[in-house]
Amino acid sequence: MLAGTRSAFHWFAAVSLVLACGRGGDTVSDSAATTLDMPPPAEAAERARNAANALGRDLQTRLFAALDSGGPGRAIAFCSDSAQAWTARHAREGVYVRRVSLRVRNPLNAPDAAEERELLRLDSLQRAGALPAEVLRTARTAPGDSVVEYLRPIIVQERCLACHGERERIAPAVRSILDARYPTDQATGYRTGDLRGALSVRVPLHPGGGAR
Repeated sequence: MLAGTRSAFHWFAAVSLVLACGRGGDTVSDSAATTLDMPPPAEAAERARNAANALGRDLQTRLFAALDSGGPGRAIAFCSDSAQAWTARHAREGVYVRRVSLRVRNPLNAPDAAEERELLRLDSLQRAGALPAEVLRTARTAPGDSVVEYLRPIIVQERCLACHGERERIAPAVRSILDARYPTDQATGYRTGDLRGALSVRVPLHPGGGAR
């Protein structure tokens, strides 16, 4: 799922579409990972990547099936009715994993304060042509408690524009579905190459620094 791999392209596209519909194809920059603050333990970093990979693959499979069987309308229904539930299933054993965006379609995908700061930073880097493939850092959450924070950017691809492009270019039938399901939708007006959001994962650490 790291940037530059062909498999990453396919499932990033699907995840970007899910962000588009309910939370969204996508690729990421070829630049290396950015590590902020203290480097995270390798075990916890790998656990975070694995959680992001698993969620991405699951959503890709289900979203592509919806697109193939019923087009954008069916995909929107999946995003609205099922994507959140499938995302929650990946948050196991204390690992937090979800999709976040600065311009949400589903309010449940609104970032918290830390995610919002990082998304704003990633947006600036993307505009400067310096978007990292992933962001890793260790953050302190309470005295004696730390967590590995991991974000993987999601970039808008052309097929995402059917649901996330300029509103006047979205098919009227798709607009009607979006208006009915998401009356406060902010997730239109994107162009190919824009930052759509990120997969956000957090892995708690033991006081000694190992993953819990």
